[in-house]
Amino acid sequence: MKIFSLVLTFLSLNAFACPNLGGNYTCGASNETWAMSIVQTQQNGVTVYERTGGQNEGTYIADGKARPHTVSANEEEIRGTLSTTCSGSKVTTQFLADYHGSPIDFTEKMNYSNGVLVILDTTKMGGQVFDSSSYECNLNN
Repeated sequence: MKIFSLVLTFLSLNAFACPNLGGNYTCGASNETWAMSIVQTQQNGVTVYERTGGQNEGTYIADGKARPHTVSANEEEIRGTLSTTCSGSKVTTQFLADYHGSPIDFTEKMNYSNGVLVILDTTKMGGQVFDSSSYECNLNN
């Protein structure tokens, strides 16, 4: 019985470790706005985010496990791994791959506070920052 209670407690803590990002957002950067939607679910005690609209659409499983993932860039497919983790009000997703012999590290950090989701995207190639951008998304009521 103690083991069952311990497992149940662990699963509950994992579910609450991720912020509630579910909803419809209006995002903007550099005089451009777009709509983004996030559906948040729990699957086997793990938070899953389904993102549509705007950049980086897809399914993000926040258990920290690296999974095979493919992205398209410059009419090429880049195969690598994708992992997502949560900590408090932050969600971090990382895509790691090799592109023509150079390691790629794309990291997206989302921080949610008071109805505003701040997103920072950073791409490193060969260990050097290649591109970085940030934008804000406001939760629509």
